[in-house]
Amino acid sequence: MNQGTHPEELPAEVLDDVASVVGAEVTLLSRLPGGVNAGAMRVQLAGRANAVLKAEPRAHPNHLDETLRAQRVVEHMRRRGYPTPAWLGVGATATHVWHLMDFVDAAPAPELTPSIVEQLMEIIELQAGQASEPYDHWSYAWRVATGQESAVAGLDFNETPEQSLLRQSVARLSGYSSVVS
Repeated sequence: MNQGTHPEELPAEVLDDVASVVGAEVTLLSRLPGGVNAGAMRVQLAGRANAVLKAEPRAHPNHLDETLRAQRVVEHMRRRGYPTPAWLGVGATATHVWHLMDFVDAAPAPELTPSIVEQLMEIIELQAGQASEPYDHWSYAWRVATGQESAVAGLDFNETPEQSLLRQSVARLSGYSSVVS
C-alpha cells in the first residue's frame, strides 16, 4: 500500500483490504470535495486508472450487507443503461465499510437548463419498473401498508432491515391494517 496526501484520514487496514479485494496496489491521492461521512477519496490503482474510494465507519452489524445490496442495485441499473460509475469492489474491515468505483472526471452542472432537465427525465424513466429486489418499490410498501403483503412482528428471517422499518413505521399510522403492527 502506498499513501499519498492525507493518509491519516483513512486507516491503513482499509487501503490494505481494498488492495486485497481488487488485486492491485492502492495509492491514496486526495480527498474529493463534497461527500458525506468519511467522504470520497481519489485513489490510484497500480496499472489502472484512478478510482473513487468511499469508506465510512461501520454504523451497525448489517452495514456491509447494505453496501453489497447497493452494489447489486447499481449493477442492475447499469445493465439497463443507467449512467453511473461501475463499482469495482466492496469490503469491510473491523471498523469500516468501503466501496470502490470508477473515477469520472466531471463538474456539477452550473445551472439547470432544459437540456439537462430532458436528460434527467430520461434517466428517471430508466428507473421505472426496475426494482431489483422485492422491497425496492412503492407497490411493496403499499401491499404491506394495506395488509396485502404478510409481515410478522419483529425481524423475520426473510425480512430485511428496510422491510422491518417500513412495517414498524406503517404500524404507527392510524387507519392501516393490523397485519403490519
